[in-house]
Amino acid sequence: FKSPILNNFKNNFNLLNKKTFLFLGRMHPIKGVDILIESFINLHEINRDWQLVLVGPQNDYRILLENIVKSSICKESIFFIDPLFDEQKIQAYYACDVFVVPSRYDAMTIVAVEAAA
Repeated sequence: FKSPILNNFKNNFNLLNKKTFLFLGRMHPIKGVDILIESFINLHEINRDWQLVLVGPQNDYRILLENIVKSSICKESIFFIDPLFDEQKIQAYYACDVFVVPSRYDAMTIVAVEAAA
C-alpha cells in the first residue's frame, strides 16, 4: 500500500498537473454537480491553474453533464471518473486541493466526513 500522500492518482487517471477541485459522490440533480460545473466554467478566467474532477457512476444525469462540459470553454480541465473504492478513493482525497460538496439539500453528507478523515 502506497502512502496516500505520495500517490500517482493524477497520472493514473490522465489528469492535468494542476490544482484539483474534487467531487466524489452520486450523480443526481440533488447533489448539485451542475451548479459546480456551471460555477467552474463561469470562473474560467481565474481558474486556469485548476481542474475539476467529478467522480461518480454513469447514468442519464452524468451523460447530461458530460454533454454540457463537451461544449464548454473548460472541456480540457473537467474530468469524469467512474466510482472509486478503497485505496483509489483514499488517493483521490489526498490528491485534491479542495473537496467540494455542492449539494442542494444535504446539510451533512457521509462523503464530507469521509474526506475530512
